[in-house]
Amino acid sequence: MYANKRVIQKWWVLPLLLQSLNVAYAINPSPLLPIKKEETDGLRTTHAVSTNSSSMLHALWGVPANDPTLALGMWSYHLKKEQDDMDNSRNDLIGLAYRGVFVGTLVNSQRRRSYVIGLQRYWRTETIGQDLKWQLGYRLGLIYGYDRKFGRIAEQIPVLPFPQVISDLTWKHFGWELSYTWVVVSTSFYYRF
Repeated sequence: MYANKRVIQKWWVLPLLLQSLNVAYAINPSPLLPIKKEETDGLRTTHAVSTNSSSMLHALWGVPANDPTLALGMWSYHLKKEQDDMDNSRNDLIGLAYRGVFVGTLVNSQRRRSYVIGLQRYWRTETIGQDLKWQLGYRLGLIYGYDRKFGRIAEQIPVLPFPQVISDLTWKHFGWELSYTWVVVSTSFYYRF
């Protein structure tokens, strides 16, 4: 009975991820097909990297956000819990992003202070209405602050690489982010200047 309860608890986040994909599909039903750099239909504007034959790598690379961003607060859920003491869901993030580079500090699942640095770029930016914007992108960076509880590699290498998929929703200057890294789904808030 307890095992089944944990499985159910782990999958509560699936509807959130599916909703994010549903929003992405509603915005562009054929995301692999090339689209124009800017397209307006009166209510929303689509900005995306052109995907002509010579720029597919450029499309995968993405574009940085134009505005400096301050991220405050982060909450996470581990889809796979390796140990019972890895249960910190409040991560106390403080981060900055500017011109495609991010830096930050957070309290990790082992309740240790961690430091991150890396690239933050976006594949898609959709302006929906006058004040609402949705973005889909990624972070690719390095994190310091985990020990052997994280895995054998953390015992050997104190600085670990991490990829992260991010989905942002911004209203005027205030935003909400949903992200996925390995087996962790996180949410945070930010302000864009």
